[in-house]
Amino acid sequence: MSAHEPLIDALLPALGSVRRTLRRVAGSAVRDDALTAAEREVVLLVGRRPARPVSDVAQDLGLAPNTVSTIVSRLVARGLLVRDTDPADRRVGRLSLTPSAQESADAARARRREVLAAALDALDPAQVEQLRAGVTALGALAEQLERAGRPDEVGVGAR
Repeated sequence: MSAHEPLIDALLPALGSVRRTLRRVAGSAVRDDALTAAEREVVLLVGRRPARPVSDVAQDLGLAPNTVSTIVSRLVARGLLVRDTDPADRRVGRLSLTPSAQESADAARARRREVLAAALDALDPAQVEQLRAGVTALGALAEQLERAGRPDEVGVGAR
């Protein structure tokens, strides 16, 4: 048993709870409930950073480019995503949300920010500072997970 078991047991449900509760309270970026988690992640990423190539989206999400390409095809068919050819390199597809999908994503992002701001305002200042420090630590954790390649390999053989 790892010395980190209590932290792991607290961290995983806390992260999931914050994400699910925020989506429930503030609303989803995409109104189509039939989207898979991976499709939703592609929509969210492209909405934040339009005109990115499929390969960049795949790398950012840790998915195979052919998997993202399949997801993109489904999202284009649903009218949520546009794939344009890069004029400098016709082999590269640049992704953007359709105008209505971008508008929905922007509105949902603004609602999430408002909900988070109100919740942070309601916390004790010491709790806000703990969260501030925790965000830095979560960023470092995400980088470590990325370096490891796969979450189940983190720390294997390293002690």
